[in-house]
Amino acid sequence: MAGGASFAAMSGSARAPEVNRRQRGSRDPWGDSAPRQAPSARSSVERGGTRSTRRFSSLTGIGAVLFIFVFTLVVATIESLIGVGLRTLTLIALAGSTLLAGLWVRRSDIATIVVAPPLVFVSVAVLEIVLAPTLMLTTTVLASVLVRGFPTMSIATAIALLVCGYRVIRHR
Repeated sequence: MAGGASFAAMSGSARAPEVNRRQRGSRDPWGDSAPRQAPSARSSVERGGTRSTRRFSSLTGIGAVLFIFVFTLVVATIESLIGVGLRTLTLIALAGSTLLAGLWVRRSDIATIVVAPPLVFVSVAVLEIVLAPTLMLTTTVLASVLVRGFPTMSIATAIALLVCGYRVIRHR
C-alpha cells in the first residue's frame, strides 16, 4: 500500500481502528482512548503477580539499626573468639548489614541508616572491650579500637550513603 494508507485499510477491514479495538477487547497501545490508572493504584494481582511479590521495605529506622547492631555484634563476637580484635569479618558484617538494612528500611527512615554504622561500631567495640577478660574499658583502649576500626566505619557509612542516594534518586 502507499505510504499514506490508513491503519484500517492495512488491517483488511473497512471499519475504523477504534471500533476494531473495542470489538476485540484490546487496549489502545498509545493510551489515547481511555484514561488509565497509575501503576501504583493497581494491585499486584491486576499486574499479574501475587501480593507476596511486593518488595519488602517496611522495616522501621530503629528496627534497621537494631538489625545492624545485632548482626554486627554476633559476627564481632565470633571474630573475637577466633582471633584478636575487630577486623575483616566485622567489616563485612557491618557493611553487609548496613546494605541490607538500607534496602529494607522505610523511605522515611533512610537517614537513620546513614548515621548508624559509626554508632553501631562504637557500641560493639565498647561491648567487646567490656566482655573481654584481658581488657579494661579505658579511654586509651577505646581510642585504640576506634582508630583501628575507622576504615570499617567509613566503608559502612559510604555504603549507607550510596544506598540512601540510590533510593532517593529512584523515588523521584
